[in-house]
Amino acid sequence: MIDSEFIGYGSFADLETFKELANEFSYKGVNNWRLPKWEELKRLHPADWVGQFGELWTDNATSARYTAKKMQLSNGEFSDCNLKHQYEEPALFRLISDDDFTENKFDVISLGTCQFMILPFDVMNYKAVDEINALCSKIQFRGYLHFRRPSIEELKMLLPRAKDMDGINSGWYWSSSEGGKFNAFKVNFNSEEIYSCKKSSDYSDSKAFSIAVVE
Repeated sequence: MIDSEFIGYGSFADLETFKELANEFSYKGVNNWRLPKWEELKRLHPADWVGQFGELWTDNATSARYTAKKMQLSNGEFSDCNLKHQYEEPALFRLISDDDFTENKFDVISLGTCQFMILPFDVMNYKAVDEINALCSKIQFRGYLHFRRPSIEELKMLLPRAKDMDGINSGWYWSSSEGGKFNAFKVNFNSEEIYSCKKSSDYSDSKAFSIAVVE
């Protein structure tokens, strides 16, 4: 699969953490995500990102131990930047799984006062959903400031609209609603059944996504 994706803002370390999670959980069905090389970004023109500002990280370390190259989107020039610095200006991440740079968009569906977004990480346990939502909030994934797990009532409300979102028409989805100290409720978007499942279980037979509520 050839794919690429803008992620959000933050430091080089934030992106490295997200990359590890993306590969561990086969983000979008891919487990070989990496940063682009600066030679790959040089093939592109800043006009490819109309309306996008800031910088793109590359995986190219410099002669200095704690810096890497970043591409300035305003002019296409490269500079050496500190790996740990957050930067006041937006620092956009870009992950790729091959040499292609096609743009991909996430489905966001508005329902009531909520906006739901699919975060396609396969085979996720309860804790992993929270970890990814927290990281997505930290790096402002796709420009959104806050992600949280949907409640069971919100998932039930979303069921009739599932067909409008790619990849959400089957599989299990965790909610934030707990069924006791060690259990939480999940919804099957194929059968519309609701179960109370142990939070500690991975449910490796379930190829589902995390649905985040973005606010």
